[in-house]
Amino acid sequence: MDYHRLLLENTFRLVYTLVRPEKQDKTGEKEKVSKISSGKDLKLDGYQDVLCSYINNPHTTFVRRYARRLFLHLCGSKTHYYSVRDSWQFSSEMKKLFKHVNKSGGFQNPLSYERSVKIVKCLSTMAEVAAARPRNWQKYCLRHSDFLPFLINGVFYLGEESVIQILKLLNLSFYAGKDIGHSLQKNEAVDSGINSNKSGSQSQDPKKKKKGEEGTESGSDKSYLDMESVIDIFSDKGGDVLKQFIDCFLLEWNSSSVRAEAKCVLFGVWHHAKQSFKETMMMALLQKVKCLPMYGQNIVEYTELVTWLLGKVPDISSKQQSSELVDRCLTPDVIRCIFETLHSQNELLANHPIPAYTTL
Repeated sequence: MDYHRLLLENTFRLVYTLVRPEKQDKTGEKEKVSKISSGKDLKLDGYQDVLCSYINNPHTTFVRRYARRLFLHLCGSKTHYYSVRDSWQFSSEMKKLFKHVNKSGGFQNPLSYERSVKIVKCLSTMAEVAAARPRNWQKYCLRHSDFLPFLINGVFYLGEESVIQILKLLNLSFYAGKDIGHSLQKNEAVDSGINSNKSGSQSQDPKKKKKGEEGTESGSDKSYLDMESVIDIFSDKGGDVLKQFIDCFLLEWNSSSVRAEAKCVLFGVWHHAKQSFKETMMMALLQKVKCLPMYGQNIVEYTELVTWLLGKVPDISSKQQSSELVDRCLTPDVIRCIFETLHSQNELLANHPIPAYTTL
């Protein structure tokens, strides 16, 4: 085993010595290294699969450093390096995910424990990479337009561990930049006093990565892409998917972590959507007002989201449009429904048989 490790390690070192443009001698002077005898440089297309495999394989950590160094040289820049590497890893995990789901006969069929664990592992690996570099995840989603519909179809059938990872991926696909996330996080703290650590992943900064692990985006580029073209995943079936998502994950689910992620997903969708979909989404949210008492404390995330959407406008230039949208959505009937719901709850408290509740 030691022999094979030594052979592989030195093979990588030898290849890198042959392809790097210059090297440092012991005196500190740079000397040119002659090109490979064939006169041809290594091409990225021919080697990205094998290099990414060595970099991401937990059994080849002893050559990971050399594989990274060679891969970075072939890519030419860190931005391109992480773009190619992330895309490869997303594709690799996606293939595994499709394989596990197909072997089970689809999401609708019950999953064995072993297969559920494998699905969670695939999703969590993708979520971790996407959280480090959301823009690369968005690029991947735009290039593979069938993957987000696949996730949104599966999220209604899976257990909580898989659901939370899918919601993180959906959240990051509608990533809207750190500034927007910080605004939402600040609003949560003011309105509810909830610890910011419990908020969704979009409203947090990505976790610190080990040295050399985190890619950097070009300063001239936005940290996110326009994802308006994939909003359709929520408008399918006449808007039923959106309504089901709100019911299931924003209100009915008893885990606050799931509800917080769902809130951030809808917030990201709002940011990327056109005015017509924003109006549809706001109406779907406001239609739930009369049912809110039956959800108890589960309405915290719903209230935070609706309050933010009605009262905050991230883009100053769109204030007039948003004001018109609010006016169209907050009709006299909606306002009356809000008032009647609050009034009925106050009546219940005032007439409660336990005296302590009548003072609330």
